[in-house]
Amino acid sequence: IFSNIFNSLFLLFGAKLFSYIKFVYFDKILGKKLIMFSIPLIFNLMFGWFVNSFSRFYINVSIGSTANGIYAFGSKFSGILLQFASIINMTVIEDSIIFRKNKNFVARFEKNIENITSLFFNICFVLMPSISFYYNFISNKDFKSSIIIVPILLFVAILNNTSTLIGNIFPVFNKTSKILLYWFGLIFTVLRVIFIVI
Repeated sequence: IFSNIFNSLFLLFGAKLFSYIKFVYFDKILGKKLIMFSIPLIFNLMFGWFVNSFSRFYINVSIGSTANGIYAFGSKFSGILLQFASIINMTVIEDSIIFRKNKNFVARFEKNIENITSLFFNICFVLMPSISFYYNFISNKDFKSSIIIVPILLFVAILNNTSTLIGNIFPVFNKTSKILLYWFGLIFTVLRVIFIVI
């Protein structure tokens, strides 16, 4: 949160963006459209944050803080892969927006997902020997044991990225409201499961 606030202030004052911002140019209709477009995407980000935070909370409560530290250390490598994936995903969204009216859009979209998923599997095949080599220099036995979960976390990162790529189709066609319906259904299902268990 602090880094985002700092970045915003730096851009606002460092690049003198405030000289371009005038409330006279504010379009209420466009603002309403942007809010309606963005609200479902907020749930996407919240769920991603929840899954990441809940897994660490669950590990901390059920196994202990040492296991949580081991998990955090092992997940650094999949985190690097996900950062790289977020950059590539932006280009896929841009490509989808540019070619969305083409008659061969679906074939192109599928090919992009197939190529990028294949690329990430190849990256993982290269990363694993490098990561294994890196682990030889770790002296802490607890951190060294996290190598067992690294391939699993890398695979989860690939699945996460592939689902994100597929989900990009909704914003491209301004159908983010469908994502909102999905989240309401998911929340309702989770609540039903909780009440059944209780």
